[in-house]
Amino acid sequence: MKTIYVAAPSSSSTANEPAQAALPPAQTIVPRLTVPNEGAAQIAPVAISIVSNSRLLRESLVALMAPYIDLFLVDTYSASPVAPSLLSNPLGHVLLLDGGIGRDAAIAWIRLARGLVPPAQVVVVELPNDINLILACIEAGAGAYSLQDASAGEIARAITAVQRGVAQCSPEVTAQLFARLAARAPVEAVPPTLTTPLTRRELEVLRFISEGRSTQEVATALHIEVRTVKGHVHRILEKLELRNRWDAVRLAEQQGWLNID
Repeated sequence: MKTIYVAAPSSSSTANEPAQAALPPAQTIVPRLTVPNEGAAQIAPVAISIVSNSRLLRESLVALMAPYIDLFLVDTYSASPVAPSLLSNPLGHVLLLDGGIGRDAAIAWIRLARGLVPPAQVVVVELPNDINLILACIEAGAGAYSLQDASAGEIARAITAVQRGVAQCSPEVTAQLFARLAARAPVEAVPPTLTTPLTRRELEVLRFISEGRSTQEVATALHIEVRTVKGHVHRILEKLELRNRWDAVRLAEQQGWLNID
């Protein structure tokens, strides 16, 4: 049998929600839903918390995963305005984070969860297929993610994977991670030169890329069109005779070009 358990909400739960009937003390584990699952091994339920600005997601996600994994719901949180200073953190805690809350809020929540003692695992759900956003979440400490079209079963598998210490990501994201690691790897000393074939605007674009900004974010920061940013990137790679933007960032860092005002 698959059983979901729900703890009474703590004081850090979502504010401004309608008052509900009194629940048992937080220490009490309350069976909420039972789903048949014949032949499954009897293991302790996974303690999870959910962060989302969507009340529907907070209230339905656990029930949707019931056929696939035994869960103990610790608490739910609204993502706004900022992550709380105190987060319930039982042993084996997994934080399910709605990727739709925005990049800055997601990063803040991931860092909060990973800064707990012991660190909570983080699974980011409902992410758009944006490689830069996915990489930013991974670099902040997320152990797994799922895209907007993921099923409840896929999210359950992601939770199981992070508990086993197994990372799961697409081949495209893996390639970008390797590229970033290569860009940060120590290299043989290369005499820097302040002479650069790049224009001031191209250097500005490259600086934003080095910070992990997406094409849209670069365009917004520079108040230009997305297609203009893509044109700058194309010319950068053409001038430097390179194949991808991370190779360009690595070369620019080696040569000290990113420090040119």
